[in-house]
Amino acid sequence: MSGKENELSDAVKGAARAYPGTTTLYFYISQEFSPSSKKDIVKPAYQTNIENTAQLLGITIEWRGLSNIEAQLMQDKRLTICRNVFSQVDSAVQECCENLKKHKEDIFNHIGTQVSYNDKTIILENNVFNINSFLQSENQALVVDGEAGAGKSALIKKSMASIGQDTVILAFRCTDMDVSDERNFLMTYGTLIIDEVLKVYEETENRILYIDAVEKYFVLENQQTFEDLLQMFISAGWKIILTIRTAYKDSFHNLLLNEVCVQSYHVNLISKDLLYELSITHGFVLPSDKKLTDILRAPFYLRLYLTLDNIEDAELTALNQEAFEQKIWDEIIRNNMIVS
Repeated sequence: MSGKENELSDAVKGAARAYPGTTTLYFYISQEFSPSSKKDIVKPAYQTNIENTAQLLGITIEWRGLSNIEAQLMQDKRLTICRNVFSQVDSAVQECCENLKKHKEDIFNHIGTQVSYNDKTIILENNVFNINSFLQSENQALVVDGEAGAGKSALIKKSMASIGQDTVILAFRCTDMDVSDERNFLMTYGTLIIDEVLKVYEETENRILYIDAVEKYFVLENQQTFEDLLQMFISAGWKIILTIRTAYKDSFHNLLLNEVCVQSYHVNLISKDLLYELSITHGFVLPSDKKLTDILRAPFYLRLYLTLDNIEDAELTALNQEAFEQKIWDEIIRNNMIVS
């Protein structure tokens, strides 16, 4: 790279002449910079000289190395051939990254985001969240809490849909990280270890780690490994998104996130008034049992309730929690119905 100093400096000057007002120039390079031979100086002299030339012209240089190029190409299936031919990515890297992407898709595919009845979607506007408020902040962790079935995971899934292709998203269930050693964490997805995967994506600007249902941390057999893995992502500069039941939030925060800037969001249950209004609007009967009605304020359980037979029948007002659980077993679980 040192032999390219004059060529790159001339490129900076040429860009300034051809495109007045340019403030940032990206250089994609096929090899990483070698460190300076001088003690306590990280950047080599030729890199500093190029950046100084740009600075005098009001331009900031952004360097993108091979690992960054590989990471970008892995985000789009249409670029697979381009990636393999021109970058010659190690097949182990490709296999692992593609399997991690499939795992993320599998997690999100099993998260229901809609409540419907009689083939009509029921709009629930009890929670409004803009994920960009977190991504554009200095906070490194987002903790989304709520009661069981409140829609924490659904909220994240819907929010993720607005994130661009240039963002790397890795997703895991908390139990995926219950392994005896951090080196075994990614065995299911290929031959890479966690350090190598972090290296692949280290120059990607936007990186998100999503962990679902982290309240299960408290029953993991290998809590230390979970802690170590979480800390590795934090230290590598990833944005961390976690869902957790409210009862566990403070304990988890105090144990694992005490030294991290955290943004919190609480997912509310459906209000009693809204639930009653929905039953009138859509023509389904609510049970008179107060405990069961409170359970139905959680979208997950309301979704299950609305899949039961004869939901408009007035006799269902007598349904209690125990009978509800039995009907769920008989009509949904036993018949392997998928509730989305």
